[in-house]
Amino acid sequence: MTSWPTTPQAIKARIVSYRRILRAEFAADPYSRDGYGKRYWLFPLYFLLRKDDEARSYLDWYRVNFPNDIGEVSSFVCWALILHRLGHEDEAIYRFIQAVDENLPAVAKVVGDYHGPYGMRGEEVLHFHDLDAQLISAMTADEQAWLRSTWRLPAVAAMREQHFANRRAWAAATTQAQREALWSEQQAVVAAFKPSGMPPLSTGTDWLTAGRPSTKRSSKKVIRTTPETWGRDGEPAPEPKPYEVVFRFSDRKPLRVRPFPTRADAVQAVPHMIGKILIGTGYSISLRNATTYTFVPDGMGPEGAEELDLSKT
Repeated sequence: MTSWPTTPQAIKARIVSYRRILRAEFAADPYSRDGYGKRYWLFPLYFLLRKDDEARSYLDWYRVNFPNDIGEVSSFVCWALILHRLGHEDEAIYRFIQAVDENLPAVAKVVGDYHGPYGMRGEEVLHFHDLDAQLISAMTADEQAWLRSTWRLPAVAAMREQHFANRRAWAAATTQAQREALWSEQQAVVAAFKPSGMPPLSTGTDWLTAGRPSTKRSSKKVIRTTPETWGRDGEPAPEPKPYEVVFRFSDRKPLRVRPFPTRADAVQAVPHMIGKILIGTGYSISLRNATTYTFVPDGMGPEGAEELDLSKT
């Protein structure tokens, strides 16, 4: 579970920190963009802040700079709720549909629909990306009611049925051409909800340059863009600590996968590991059977756990 700041001052400080780091990244290399997903975390932060006029310029900046971004379910849900609060219902429904398409089981839990499992491709690993309880508890009664009513709209219900059908067909597909056709069909279903026009939500200062007169000056600072280092621009960052991921299972002892240079590297690696089969000395383990996973400093995993050392594979 992500730990979000809980006071307006702390939320604003986190937003300023992310903007400062993104500003330096864009100024130093505009093609590398966001190194580890800060753009997704800003949606929950602005949702929690509840000063939606301040979120307008960020939403515009994101749309311009990441028009084809695959997205993340928490950011889509928070984006939809911010738009709902601003009165932009058509786009709010579209962002909600993107959340459903990206992770239907996670959205189903938020709206209280417990009809899973749905028997669709990838369902066994999507629960690793559920919305944080802190975000759900921060939703007002009106926001929860809006999510439930949008979920029950006839057009959204039809979209969900098509989503199920396409994912099941994908699992049964035998050729790349079949999979590409299914992917295109699903994209068309989502695009049907996109409003014909989405004018900018804000005017004036670009979000990235707000609050700082010179982006060139920012790009010359030394910034370490890992979650462990939230120091100010120009301050030396501490040495990164290696981390490992501990997977737990209901029918076997834990597995330690190590070493990752930093916790950020471990976090980034997990989505690519879920659902895979890991091969170690004398065993192969399917991570589809994992019940939970945690990140711990290297060497701090539970005693007796099996160990897969990536440096030796």
